[in-house]
Amino acid sequence: MLRNFRCDTIQIRQWKRQLLDVASELLTRGKQIRDKEERQVKEAELFQQIGRLWMVLVWLKNIVSATLISVNYASYSITANPISASAGHLHCCV
Repeated sequence: MLRNFRCDTIQIRQWKRQLLDVASELLTRGKQIRDKEERQVKEAELFQQIGRLWMVLVWLKNIVSATLISVNYASYSITANPISASAGHLHCCV
């Protein structure tokens, strides 16, 4: 390297020292950037999953409430009481 670029050994040592001082910081910064990007991707996936699960929950609640309403209507019957039917009263039986 000394012959090819005509650099002084002192200059090469300084560059080497600077590289070694900064190299770990550069690698750490790169890892932090990758970690941040991975966290953002994971966060986006989790929010999508929350959205899907929320929609399933709402759908299931609608089914359950519709089922309960139909069960409630099916369990009640309205019959005419013979005694009060003549008076125009209806009696509800469960």
